[in-house]
Amino acid sequence: MAQVSVEDEREEAGGWRFRVLVGAEDRACEVRLSWVDYELWARGQHPPARGVEALVRYLIDRDGESGVRTKFDAASLRRMHPTIDRELPTML
Repeated sequence: MAQVSVEDEREEAGGWRFRVLVGAEDRACEVRLSWVDYELWARGQHPPARGVEALVRYLIDRDGESGVRTKFDAASLRRMHPTIDRELPTML
């Protein structure tokens, strides 16, 4: 299983921005998570950082480490993975 480490969390208007390290080489990526998506996926039961970690693992499981872009908004994943709203909560 690929290594995923949430290194930094910053609250901003409408959500959070995270710095996440991925893989053995600690490739950095920046993930934005809106409050709306957080509530949909985590339902307030898990910290936002846990949700982002699960989100990156979800991507790796489906697309491999190379599928994790350097910078992305969590909501954009619905275009590539239409079942994410149903599947991601089961990974938390």
